[in-house]
Amino acid sequence: MKNTDNKAHDRLFIISFGDSRKYRVEVKAGESRTPFADYEKELNDYLNAQFPDEPFAYFTTPRITEVEYSHKMDYASYPEMTRAAMDDIKHELLREVRVMNATRRLDSNDAWGN
Repeated sequence: MKNTDNKAHDRLFIISFGDSRKYRVEVKAGESRTPFADYEKELNDYLNAQFPDEPFAYFTTPRITEVEYSHKMDYASYPEMTRAAMDDIKHELLREVRVMNATRRLDSNDAWGN
């Protein structure tokens, strides 16, 4: 349940991309901007460099859930969203897109398998 008073509070989000792990993102009180759009742009840029002209909405659109900050300890086992986590997500999404493309080729009804 979200707090409805007008005081600024720390916020906690759980975020994932594609079929990646879930990560914790803490936004401190007074910070008006969340980093989610930056994460999405970085992942889109990375995948577009690897696979030009392909859509990646499923893989790069963040799935975000805000959780009650007072329940922070319930999510302590989730890794924090850091630069190393972003690198891990990039590698995971790269693998997912490669698998998707391989499956698409195998499922092709084209007589020559293109």
